[in-house]
Amino acid sequence: MYVGMYVMFPVSLQAQDVAGFEKRMQVYMDEYLRENLEKVKEAESVRHHCSPLTEEAFVGITLGQAKTSFIMNNYEEYMITYFSSENRTLADTFICDNGGFEDGFQYYHGYSSFYLPNNTFFDGSDFCYPVGYIDNLPVQFIPSPLPTQNRFEIVTQGLDNLVGINKVKFGNKAARINSPMGHNTQCYNYESGIDRLVKSFKVTSENKDFTVWYAAVLENPTGHINSQPFISIKCDRSPGFDLCFDADSLKCEKEYYDSICTGDSNFDVLNWTCHRIKIPDQFIDSIATLEITIADCGFGGHRGYAYIDGICEPCYGSALGSANLNSINYVSCYEEFVPEYATVCGKFTLPTLNSNCNYSGDPWELLSINVPGFQISNVTINQDSKTFCFNFPITNFGNEDCLDIYLEMFFSDGTDTLPPQESNTIEICQNEYTVIECESVIGPIDTCGVIVDIKISGCQSNGTGGDNDIDQTPNISDDYYYVYLTLYDPDDLGWSIGRELVEPYPNEEDLLDLGYGTGDTINMILGPFLIQEGDWWIHVYLPDCDFTTYIDAPDYCSGCDQFRDLKVGNVECYLTAYGWRFNLYVPNENSNATGYNLNGTIPKNYNIIEPIIVGPISGGCKVYTLSDIDNPLCTSSFTICPPKPCVNCDLDVIVKDVECVYNPKTQTYTGFKVHLDLSDIDPVNEQACVGYSYTPTSFAFTYIGFYSDGSYDFGPFTDDVYMYVRICNRGTDCATCTTSCYKYLYIPKPDCVTQKEIEEGLEKRSIEKELVENQDTKGELIVIPNPFSTDEVIIRSALDVTVYEIFDMSGRFIQKGSFKGREERIKLNVTKGTYFIRYHDKTGKPAIVRMIKL
Repeated sequence: MYVGMYVMFPVSLQAQDVAGFEKRMQVYMDEYLRENLEKVKEAESVRHHCSPLTEEAFVGITLGQAKTSFIMNNYEEYMITYFSSENRTLADTFICDNGGFEDGFQYYHGYSSFYLPNNTFFDGSDFCYPVGYIDNLPVQFIPSPLPTQNRFEIVTQGLDNLVGINKVKFGNKAARINSPMGHNTQCYNYESGIDRLVKSFKVTSENKDFTVWYAAVLENPTGHINSQPFISIKCDRSPGFDLCFDADSLKCEKEYYDSICTGDSNFDVLNWTCHRIKIPDQFIDSIATLEITIADCGFGGHRGYAYIDGICEPCYGSALGSANLNSINYVSCYEEFVPEYATVCGKFTLPTLNSNCNYSGDPWELLSINVPGFQISNVTINQDSKTFCFNFPITNFGNEDCLDIYLEMFFSDGTDTLPPQESNTIEICQNEYTVIECESVIGPIDTCGVIVDIKISGCQSNGTGGDNDIDQTPNISDDYYYVYLTLYDPDDLGWSIGRELVEPYPNEEDLLDLGYGTGDTINMILGPFLIQEGDWWIHVYLPDCDFTTYIDAPDYCSGCDQFRDLKVGNVECYLTAYGWRFNLYVPNENSNATGYNLNGTIPKNYNIIEPIIVGPISGGCKVYTLSDIDNPLCTSSFTICPPKPCVNCDLDVIVKDVECVYNPKTQTYTGFKVHLDLSDIDPVNEQACVGYSYTPTSFAFTYIGFYSDGSYDFGPFTDDVYMYVRICNRGTDCATCTTSCYKYLYIPKPDCVTQKEIEEGLEKRSIEKELVENQDTKGELIVIPNPFSTDEVIIRSALDVTVYEIFDMSGRFIQKGSFKGREERIKLNVTKGTYFIRYHDKTGKPAIVRMIKL
């Protein structure tokens, strides 16, 4: 009457063959039971059990042995009968296929065994390699149909009845290997069962690093040395990343009440944890095999089981802690005797063991990090924002162009330190390393979980005199610099950047928009900025958070050394709304210096703020020359323009960009264009007349035309240019109209060759084109935000018409849609996990974008 309990094979394969095989097996099992029941009782009497075995339990153990014996004696017939050739042949299967078990056990195989039954001792849990004590032979595994009750089962959302953890991590389903129940009887004996789930797959460059999420429940018997319940996760192509531990290895013991079987029992419970496996590049295109093994206690009286889910899902929130490397900044500042370096940053999550483990109870912290096989420096860890950064010196490279690196993390609660946890792998390439001359460095600074790193370059002289100039002319007003900004991993959050001058011109816009965008790590070169504009505040705007820091403009590098620290500022209207002045400050560390002359004859003092009264604003821009009184050959000059009149003038003029014009035929720069934003012009009664001149003293401006509010390109120009924007009555002649509202501008000729070398060498990103560049690299389509946590996302596309379909990890269709234009806001009501948007790119080829629901 017991036999029917154990023959649980599917009947949908070859019904006649199955029926015949099972009939013969039942006859064998009945005979085996009659001949071996007393022997089993005698053998079990020397083994430890939680409670005395019943007659039913002894029968169950005996029949289990009988079934295994019959299958092993008829193995080939068993495989042909129960496993089709299709199931046993590896097709083009990849590790992420059905990684969440939403399609049951498709692509997986099951194998079962037990600790050898004829020996007194049962060893192997310490190394997850069970063997018999006397003959020291490994246990034998036989194929098991999937699913098999109490061995391999698909579970759905809900809590584990025994220990209360979630049975599913992602989506709606997960796999459970082994069981809280017995294999041959409901309770009392667990047959020393060992169950193994196996998946063979093709290794690719995309899946050579993958994850396995698991939650383990291991009963913890006392005194069972090397015979504890255990869990093992291994891949034959990556033995260095094997996972193996038994119940005795965890400090998570807690008493749980089992109302069905044993009453109160001690269990070690490890909630959902992410394990990483990394396969070397040499095995790409080969076949790898993943094995996940769960074992009961070797003595048969204690159980172990585990839930498996989320193969290939991201490692966020693992019970043992996790980290992700997600950004690299290759720009470093030159330091003598210090090698070039790249700054690598990432985020981590802390362990969550305190809730069900008897650790100290003190908060976990990320104690330290290292990169196996390589040297790192300048490690910074922010425990509050859960971020870290380190420098990766270029000296780590040998002959390799690129290296794959990952992180080992060590978490501690002050008393205990967990085994190292690995991060994801990223590629770092030595040809990307770039060194610049830095005036100063700000950061890396953590703000709102986004790391901001700022490097301020030194001065570039632009061919107007100084150390690197041939003509040695002394004007310093076109000296410039760049700001190198990195936003590490804003998780596709929207961001924008603003610039606020410390001493802006009066009645003019003092907060300028430098750009906006979305994306992962953003490396940008901001500028060039003119040093004469002075210091400024940079504002980085993130969702629900603003970051602001001070940018100290570098010293000049043109003209005489004596005047390279001068400051020009506080430009303002003076005496009348149509007069102006500014402040000039020239420091000098030589206390015996006499002073300097302004424009040759006006003596001024060092280290004193000198107010310079200019006169009427209508006089336009002015050029001033400074010469040291003690050394008249030490000269510098600068150009400064007035503010607009301080009454009755709403006109706003902003220089948005200066663009070099390149002639590909001659391969030379032939000039430059000036991009102006014009605003606050009355569209009914006013027009803005725009003119230019190559000399500051000439009022004979050449007028280009008249304009309303908008953005316009002017030029090309061939030399330093003075521009004049005046408000006239609509319809009047620009050259003869009278006006009381106007603005003078001085635009230095850009240092095209040097600037382009700097910008192209570092792959300068035009922030205004940030969206387009992201779409180019990601396939014309992005999801905002990504990852997302609500039921609504924005699909932003560079295509004229976008037709898309959304699938989950297992390839199950979710929804589809289409839209015209730049973006579409869609409802996406899905569970946590990874999803894919499939669309056709601009060439008509299928393309995929991954998105993650948190």
